[in-house]
Amino acid sequence: ELGINNDAKGKAYGISYDAKLFNRVAFHSYYKYIDSNFSTTSTTSQQGKELTGFEAIYDISEKTKLIARHDIQSLIDDGNLQTQVQLGAVKTSTSLMQVMHDLKKLKLTAEYQKKEVTERLSEFDSSVATETDTIALKADYALNDKVTLSVEQQKVLQGEGTDQTTLGVTAKPTDKVTLSAKEVIAEDGTSTSMDVAADMNEKFRLTGGYTVAVDREGNKTASSSLDSGSNIGMEYKVDENTTMRTALGLSGSIDGSHTT
Repeated sequence: ELGINNDAKGKAYGISYDAKLFNRVAFHSYYKYIDSNFSTTSTTSQQGKELTGFEAIYDISEKTKLIARHDIQSLIDDGNLQTQVQLGAVKTSTSLMQVMHDLKKLKLTAEYQKKEVTERLSEFDSSVATETDTIALKADYALNDKVTLSVEQQKVLQGEGTDQTTLGVTAKPTDKVTLSAKEVIAEDGTSTSMDVAADMNEKFRLTGGYTVAVDREGNKTASSSLDSGSNIGMEYKVDENTTMRTALGLSGSIDGSHTT
């Protein structure tokens, strides 16, 4: 047990395993248990959560890679408000398989993802805990060392969600500043977003973004698949395996009102 400032006591423990075979196959697995009463600067957003997962990476060739991953997140004793908002359910399970192939300046990615939800929490945003079964194809093309173009097509095979086409561009005017713009074309409308990230040092990063979404009639919207709003935030890299993120957002609704 580990005591904290408010005299509450909690438990937290975790284990991870990494292995590599024949310099072509890599395995990573982990288990974390963080009691609702356990608190440190790096676990506040994970209180009351149990996490289990594994990942396998197979280098088929120097230019082709296969990735398989499975992650399970569960609330412990209902968690806390922050973890409830994050999951939107008592338990979520996500499986992913991805194939990546590099052709000099062109990078091709094919992905299959399945998300399952157990006991959705009805009092929170239902878009967080949606059951989906999707495939996606993506192409990234590097114009030069500073600018990359991308196009992605997502298809929903089963469950909630919409088919989407995404066009994007990422630019690095300096080594520490990254600018990106993205246009999402979905069945219920379009969304345009712009983001900026500035690396202050090796561990600290500032972020900001702005998104405008409209439905097929040209009206601003805040649907489950297309959100309007802006945000500012920061990221702090505690160590190689832990990154703290915080953000303040302002989102718009269909009637023009705003929420934070």
